[in-house]
Amino acid sequence: MEYSVIIPVHNGAATLERCLDGLERQSVERSRYEVILVDDGSDDGSGAIGARPGVRVVRQPRRGAAAARNRGLAASRGRIVLFLDADCVPSHDWLERLTEPLNEDGVAGAVGRFESAQRNWVARLIQLDLDRRHERMKKFGRIDFVNTATCGFRREALGEKPFNERFGKLEDIELSFRLAERGVAMRYVPEAVVEHRHPERLRHFLARRFVYGRYAPALYRRHSARLTSDSSTPQGRRLQPLLLGLSLPALALWWPAGLALLGLTVAFSGRLIRGAFRETPLLGLLSPVYVVGGNLAFLTGSAAGLLRGLVLGVNAEDAEDA
Repeated sequence: MEYSVIIPVHNGAATLERCLDGLERQSVERSRYEVILVDDGSDDGSGAIGARPGVRVVRQPRRGAAAARNRGLAASRGRIVLFLDADCVPSHDWLERLTEPLNEDGVAGAVGRFESAQRNWVARLIQLDLDRRHERMKKFGRIDFVNTATCGFRREALGEKPFNERFGKLEDIELSFRLAERGVAMRYVPEAVVEHRHPERLRHFLARRFVYGRYAPALYRRHSARLTSDSSTPQGRRLQPLLLGLSLPALALWWPAGLALLGLTVAFSGRLIRGAFRETPLLGLLSPVYVVGGNLAFLTGSAAGLLRGLVLGVNAEDAEDA
């Protein structure tokens, strides 16, 4: 078997069918790839939706996405392994485009691009944020930041259990940092497009940012060199949680300084905000809410992860996923 596509799913019935339909329409001949769906303890019928011709369903009790991907890898046969999330619909040439660099000498990992046609303001700002990341990644011949919602690897680069199952989130970033530190060459492939369903409610976006923040201390404790720079995160975005964290006590001590720091937090998202205003004035006006709210949620999650480790002696990756 040439290619294996692994899809972890937990209660993804609302989006899974479109994902699998997209895989059926690939430009690559169907006999060249297998599809493995790992049902991670779903109770909404996701496994039954996946039980269609050409899809192998592997079931396990709820153990998280990292364990599901490891399980799918163990069951797969392809020399190149692709990962796709159940809320992503691949374009017709996704598999073909994503595997092109993996068939070249020296390239062992690749990540594709997210798109979304959603018009909801939260989803639209998430997409604009992703667009900024994509623009940055284009500048690098080799990247160190891979999102497993749409990526692929040569099998030999992964080993037997590549994903750290102690991470409830950011397990894909932890893997990509680890591979980059080993000298594994990875590439961004903007032509490999998936349509992704972003959160549309602000509280869902903030909850996700909180959980990402909770696992960030464990991630950067392991990969401290990536704390100051990686191939995906704009440098201004990296400074925002720090500036926001400084602004909160400053507002209490001397409010002009606090307001200035809060203004800097927003200013470092100038490109995002300008892009939002170019779409609609309302989206532009709402963009500071997205910036400040998202950073506050991430900062709060990071503080929770640090406190859990300091006070209870428990690392965030040892905690049950939120």
